[in-house]
Parts: sequence; structure tokens; C-alpha cells
Amino acid sequence: MYFQAVPVVRHTSTLQKAGFTRYQRGRIEVTDRPGLESVACECYGVVRRASDRLFGMPEGARDTYRP
Repeated sequence: MYFQAVPVVRHTSTLQKAGFTRYQRGRIEVTDRPGLESVACECYGVVRRASDRLFGMPEGARDTYRP
């Protein structure tokens, strides 16, 4: 996949400073999923619920963070 690195680095830096993610060597780790979801747009919840209805919840997933 091709993407421009500058916008990606800018956004990952913002999310990392907020404590939601950790970024190192091209890998992004979500460290605060509820916090990250709280700042995501409303489309995240819509897409997540539709995905869960179509495919079921992933094994081991908790519905705690599914707005």
C-alpha cells in the first residue's frame, strides 16, 4: 500500500502524545482503545456495529468498547 508518510507521522504523533497509541518502527499499537474511540468520528461506531452484524464479533472481543 502506498501512502504519504508525512500525514501519517503527523497523526500518529498526535495520537501518541494524547496517550492513545504507541508508534515505533512502522508499527502502531493502540494503548487506550476507549480513549481513541472517544475521539473518533461517529462513523467508527456505525461501521463497527455493521461489521459486527455482518461478520459477528471477533473471538475474544468484549462489547465494552462498542458504542
